Amino acid sequence: MSSVDIEEWLPHHEFFHQVQYRYLQSPAQLLRLASGSADIYWWGEATANWGAHLVQSTDAVQSADGKGTFPPRDTYAHFLQTFLDNSADSLDSGTLIEPLTGGGPEYGAFPVAEFLQQQYFDDATGGAAAIEATWRKIGRFFLPPSAVGAIASVMADHGDSYSEQIHLFRTWMYSLGYVDGFGGFTTEDAKPGGFWRDELNTPHIEPAEEVTFGETHRQQSGTVRLGPGGAAYIEFTGPTDLTGQLTVTVGEGAAATLIDGVAAFPTICPRYTGPTLMSASSAPAAGHTSSFGSEGLTSTAASSAPAAGHTSSLGSEDGYECRNAVLVVTNTALSKPWSVATTVSWTATFVPDRVMLQSDWLTLGVGNTGVVGYRSGVQRDGTYHVSLDDGWAVGDDEVAGQDFDYQSTRTVEPGVFTFNPERSTAYTGTSVGVSLFNTSTLRVRQSVHPSQDPNLYAVDVTVERPEPLLGQTPSAGGHVYYRRSTSWDVTWSRWVWQMGSTWAKRPGGDDSRVVDVTDDATWSGQSVAPWGTAGYATSGPHWSAGSTLDLDLGVIDPGDSVSFTLYYGVALTKADAEAAVAAVEADVFYLAYPSWPAPDQSATGIFAYRATTPTNGATP
Repeated sequence: MSSVDIEEWLPHHEFFHQVQYRYLQSPAQLLRLASGSADIYWWGEATANWGAHLVQSTDAVQSADGKGTFPPRDTYAHFLQTFLDNSADSLDSGTLIEPLTGGGPEYGAFPVAEFLQQQYFDDATGGAAAIEATWRKIGRFFLPPSAVGAIASVMADHGDSYSEQIHLFRTWMYSLGYVDGFGGFTTEDAKPGGFWRDELNTPHIEPAEEVTFGETHRQQSGTVRLGPGGAAYIEFTGPTDLTGQLTVTVGEGAAATLIDGVAAFPTICPRYTGPTLMSASSAPAAGHTSSFGSEGLTSTAASSAPAAGHTSSLGSEDGYECRNAVLVVTNTALSKPWSVATTVSWTATFVPDRVMLQSDWLTLGVGNTGVVGYRSGVQRDGTYHVSLDDGWAVGDDEVAGQDFDYQSTRTVEPGVFTFNPERSTAYTGTSVGVSLFNTSTLRVRQSVHPSQDPNLYAVDVTVERPEPLLGQTPSAGGHVYYRRSTSWDVTWSRWVWQMGSTWAKRPGGDDSRVVDVTDDATWSGQSVAPWGTAGYATSGPHWSAGSTLDLDLGVIDPGDSVSFTLYYGVALTKADAEAAVAAVEADVFYLAYPSWPAPDQSATGIFAYRATTPTNGATP
C-alpha cells in the first residue's frame, strides 16, 4: 500500500488489531482471525473499525465544529453500505478475497459493536467494557466461543436474550440515527449529515420488497431467505386518499417487527411511540394489526418463535403524512458452522376503512362507521380548513346517543365500505356503513356523495328493520330515535378565537321528526361544546361550537325503513352558507362561524337536515 492510499482512520483500525491479539493466548487462536473465517475474523474487522470510531469521535469532541479533522469520506464507516447490502446474510459474514476487494461486509459490521456499547453503557468505560468482554470470552483457553457466541454471552450477562437483541439491532439498522420514541443509534455519526449517512449510496437499506397499497391492490405475499442473524425489510407505501387496515402475517423461523408511522422512507415520525413487535407464538402465525401514521404502538419483547400477525391502519391520516410502514424480519438463530439460511414467508392484506372524498370545491373524510370529518374535517379549495368531529347513534324507545364516542364505536359495528375511485384523480365516491346494534335488529345504511350545491356534501341515511330470518321472532321495537352530534372549529382560517352558532328552520321546513336541537356536542360522557342552548336560536360567542340533532323516526316495523338526508360543508361566508342550505331545500340547519373580530364570518361550517332524501342532484 502506498503512502497516498493510507487513510487517516486506518492506523487506528490496525492498532486495534494489536489490542485484539493480546486476548488470544496461542498462535492457534490467532488463526481464528484468518480472512474468511466464520469464527472471529469478521468481529476482528468490525471492532477494529469500532475502535477507529472511538478515536474519531474523540477528535470530533476536540474540534470547534464537532466534526473533527477527519474528511467526510474515507472514514471507518466506508464499508457500511456493503454491510447493509448483505443484511440478509449471516451476521458473521466475511469475504475470502478481502485483499482483492479492499473490504467486505465484515468491515461495515461495526454497528454491532456500537449497539453493544450503547445498550450496555457504563460510566467508567462509556460502554467499551461490553466489547472488551467479548474478546475476553473469545480468548479464554477452554472451549472459547465464536464471536457471535461471545456477543450472545455478553447479552446474557446483562439479562438479555440474543434473539431479542439481535432483532432490535436489525430494527435500528433501518433508521440508523436515533428517532424519539422509536430508538436507534445515538452517536452523532449516525444522524443525517453524519459519517454513516455520508457513506451510503442510498438513503437506507435496500428493501427486499416494495409494496404499494390502494383500492385495487389489496394483498401481497412473498418470501425472504435469511442467514442466522440476518434480516430483510419490506416497505409498504400507503395510499394518499384513504386509510385502512393492513394485516401482516409472518411464518415460522423469524422474529418480526412492523414499524408504522413512516413518512418518506426511511424517515420515522418522531411522535411515534415505538415499533410493534409482532407477538410470538408456537402456533401458525395469525394476523396482527396496527396504525400507520395515527396511533403509536408499544414495543414488546422479541422472540425467535413464529411471529403472529400485526394489523395497522395504513394511509395518509394527518399532517405528518406518516402513512407508510416497514416490516423487519430477522432470523434470530445463532450462527453455527453447520448453519444454513432459512426461508420465511410473509403476507400483507390491506382493507380500506376510511376515505377522503373530494368534489370540485370540498374535501371530506368518511369512515366505515359512517362518521364523517376524520383527518381534515371539511376543507374547501385547500384553503379554508374547518375541523369537524362527528358521531351518531340509533336505538329503540329512547333518544339514542347518550353514551357514545364520536366514531360511534360503542354502538356501531363497521359494515360494508365501498367507493368509486375512478371519478377523478382525487375521487368522489360512496361510503355504505352497515351497522348492527348489539341484540337490536336495526340496520343503518349511509351513502355519501356531492350534493347539487358545491358547498355541501350529502349523506343519505336509511334506518331499516330487516325481516326476521326463518325461525326468528319478529322484533317488536317501539319508536326509533336517531342522534347526530358534531363539534366544530372554524377559527383555523382566520385570526379569530371565538365562534358563534345558529340553529334555524327553513320557512315551511318539515321538522316533524325533530325532537330537539341544541348547541351541545356530547359523547363519551363529556360535553365537547357544553353551552346548552336549545331550539332554533343563536349562541355565542364561545371558544367551541357544537350541535346535536335528535330525531324521532317513529315505529319501524320489520321490512320497513325511514330515510332522510344530512348535509356537511363549508362556505366562504355566512350568507353563502344560508344560500347553500336553501339550494338543497334543507328543512333544519346549523351554522358555525367565527364571531370575533367582527364582521369576519369566513369559513362557515354547515350541518343540515332534510326530512326526505332527494332524487335529484349529484349522485355517486
